[in-house]
Amino acid sequence: MSCINVTGRLFFAALCWCGFLAQGLAQSQQAEAVVIDCEKAEFAYLDGNSEEALIYLKRCRQQLPDYLPALTLLGKIQTEYSRYNLAVDTFQQALEQGADAELFAREWSRSLIAARQFESLISFTGFKSFTPAMRADWLKQRAVACRETHNDNCARESYSALKLLGEDFEAALGFAELAIENKAWQEAEKQLELAASMARNDIRLLLASGRLALYQQRYDEALAFVDKASVLAPQDPLVLRTLVDIYLAANQRSEAANTLDLILSLTPEDPFAMLVRNSLNPNDKYAEILTTYKARIEQLDKTTKASDQTLYYLEGLIAYQSGSYEQALKAFTFLVKERAFYPQTLTLLARTHVALKQPVQAIGLLEPEQDTLLAEAPESMALLIELFIEDGKVFKALPAWRSFAERYPQRLETGLLEVKILFARGMQDRAMQRLDKLLQTFPESEEVARVSAVALSFAGDYSKALSVVEQQLHHSAQAQVWYNFKGTLHLMSGNAGNARVAFENALSRDPNMVPARANLAWLDFYQGNQSTALQSVEELATQYPAQLPLQQMYAGMLLSSGQTELAKERYESLYKQDSTERSVIESLIAIYQREGDTAGVIKMLSRLIELEHDTARNLLRRAQLYVSQQESNRADLDLYKALPLSNGDATLLLGIANISIQSGNQRLAIKSLQQARHINPDDPLPPIKLAEIYLNQNQTEEAAKVLRAASDFNNIPELWLVKGRLAEQQGQAVKASEYYHHALQLNPEFELAYAKLYGLTRFDIGKDAFEEALKKRVAVAPDSIFSRSLLGQYYYYEQRFKEAVPHYEALYLTAVEDSRKAGYARRLAQIYFHFEPQKAIEYVDTAEAINPADPYILALKGWGLVQRNRMESGLKLLREAYTRNGQDADTQYFLAHTLNALGMREEARKFLTPLVDTKVPSTYPLEIQQLHQQLMIEPE
Repeated sequence: MSCINVTGRLFFAALCWCGFLAQGLAQSQQAEAVVIDCEKAEFAYLDGNSEEALIYLKRCRQQLPDYLPALTLLGKIQTEYSRYNLAVDTFQQALEQGADAELFAREWSRSLIAARQFESLISFTGFKSFTPAMRADWLKQRAVACRETHNDNCARESYSALKLLGEDFEAALGFAELAIENKAWQEAEKQLELAASMARNDIRLLLASGRLALYQQRYDEALAFVDKASVLAPQDPLVLRTLVDIYLAANQRSEAANTLDLILSLTPEDPFAMLVRNSLNPNDKYAEILTTYKARIEQLDKTTKASDQTLYYLEGLIAYQSGSYEQALKAFTFLVKERAFYPQTLTLLARTHVALKQPVQAIGLLEPEQDTLLAEAPESMALLIELFIEDGKVFKALPAWRSFAERYPQRLETGLLEVKILFARGMQDRAMQRLDKLLQTFPESEEVARVSAVALSFAGDYSKALSVVEQQLHHSAQAQVWYNFKGTLHLMSGNAGNARVAFENALSRDPNMVPARANLAWLDFYQGNQSTALQSVEELATQYPAQLPLQQMYAGMLLSSGQTELAKERYESLYKQDSTERSVIESLIAIYQREGDTAGVIKMLSRLIELEHDTARNLLRRAQLYVSQQESNRADLDLYKALPLSNGDATLLLGIANISIQSGNQRLAIKSLQQARHINPDDPLPPIKLAEIYLNQNQTEEAAKVLRAASDFNNIPELWLVKGRLAEQQGQAVKASEYYHHALQLNPEFELAYAKLYGLTRFDIGKDAFEEALKKRVAVAPDSIFSRSLLGQYYYYEQRFKEAVPHYEALYLTAVEDSRKAGYARRLAQIYFHFEPQKAIEYVDTAEAINPADPYILALKGWGLVQRNRMESGLKLLREAYTRNGQDADTQYFLAHTLNALGMREEARKFLTPLVDTKVPSTYPLEIQQLHQQLMIEPE
């Protein structure tokens, strides 16, 4: 063997070794205004305009904080915006306040699934009292939760209950999926045959049949099923991915590549397609083993290193080991361009990017080289998988890990990566079981202990996490690290005293330990010592300018302490240093939104989109801003980009539809809703929203078609509301009234239906039935502000004043907020002036004491003076009230009456004539006519 070969082996071993070292109501009709705001919020939400709904909902909740329908509507909107954890909390609050779970069961169940709160969904038994259709919907989601938690008995129980409700197809398909998961092929075939007898061409059935054949290695049969599905839905992403799976399993690489090219032409940023497409073109593998040259490195001079790639490479290693990452970055970038010492320089360059908090660049380097990394650099392959997980690309991490586990089944990284993937997929129970096994297999591993303690803390089991940390403190050589971890756990559990002790223990062992110093500063900030904490963190940030987490911490403290401008400057500086850090970008978005800097928000969202962070949702966020800026063309471009990235997510499709409606792109809204119907035919929301769009466009025939096709949802009150709207547009107001009443039969608390019926009473349609239904509702729920207020309002405008009194008096007595109390007092004054003026005057005084600036109250006070024959004083107040609000018909009548009484007939005519000519609604119609007749008679 030559000297060169010996030297080469020693050299590559050194590189390998070095690589291992490196890893209120204020105005006259404000009581009604609040109710109207609540109604408008419901209407806007049902019309798909959640942004508008939120505006009205905020007003509604500010004035009616205990109004349950508004709370449940908030939860629904949170679900629509994918704020699932917030939605779950909101729905739980509504339940605790006595809300009927069925009113929001659909959104609640989907939020529980998305928030990975499977056990909460499974353990809820109240669904048994739901209507059959809603019960079936809940059971379907329950089955999903059961399967996510690998509780097959629970899933079977759900499917059996579905079958009893007549959902035979769904039950059979569910049982088949369970059987496939458990490799019970005969049972799977039996259930699929049963499902096929009911819906042979359902895409879900075809794909399940294809998967069964694939797992049994019957590739031709599997391909036949999926080919049939592709004819029905040629661009369905699930169909195309299943085709790829079959082609790869059958070793038909060219067909797989062609299908992947089709997927990428439809969804250019599809992570699965990009990953698998790369795997079909492997790079050459390297097999050299590096040896150590550490001693020699220190003897090299710059001149020699500059002329020798080998020595230049070693210079990069030294820079990396000493923490001079920018210098290392230059060295490794040069070598990678020269393709020198590949793949080692590639992996070291990726590690340098990670050290500089640039994970996106590291992924970009490593991802195309997975085969090479798997063969020659398993630690770097493990790094790539971990970077996928941290970047939220579990779709990429999972297949990469499977390859890694097959090649290295006994490595510690294999088990740890599996645990991290399980956590990322929401499979906490399985992850914890796997961690327990790893702790037994690798009892001395500090990394396993660290991951276990972190997992336990996220699960809320702080005592167990602390026990793991205590065990490490007994034998670890890095006690300061574990004391810092212990302090963090105490801080997370709210034990500030023990946290401080632990941090101080860490610093007693290493006074310069930056994480412990930062944590102690955060504890000071948490306990109200803001100035001390800010000073400490500022010192750390100045001392360690390259540590971006410290810089972010300081910026966050500045923002939390109200120093927004300074925080913005810091965040903008951090963004200039590293434009890939998502937390910095999101912080700038929050600041720019607070300042109303829409352009700045759009710029930051555009950066997130470039970085492929949650691309579809960020496209929707940017599109919404474009709509607010009246840039519909740009909004449409983003919406069209987001559509293929929706990836079967009905929530995203509904979001696209909502923003499309706002931008005026009804065509795209219809397209996205049709896709949502196709993806989830059991969801009534897409057809209901689709019918609403057609109704908004006066396309009654199209709306009628959609509603006929949605007959399976006849137990959904919202469907009957839309049917009522259709009937109204078709001129069938009586039938519309019947439909609204049917919605109330399904849901007696459906306030929007009462509002629609109230609207019809303005045309003398269904008054008696409306009154009877609303009276029953008030009798059942006397504390319902909306129902009692609507009934009082109905009696008021029907001029049945004495019947309106008890309802407004009940509202007045229960009102807590002064603004609401003033509004109810003002309405009672308006009512009592019709038959008991003295009592009216008392309520005027009450309302004025609370809100003296209200022009309506001012008019009533003036009218009270007139009633007591204090004409001049009353006229003065009435004129002032009219100046502030000249649109109120009653105020105009009061003025005309008073002016006539004072002999100013001509001026009285000026105020009264418009009321007569335009027939403006007033609560004094007979009095207006009588006064008008008097004024038309010339005095003798």
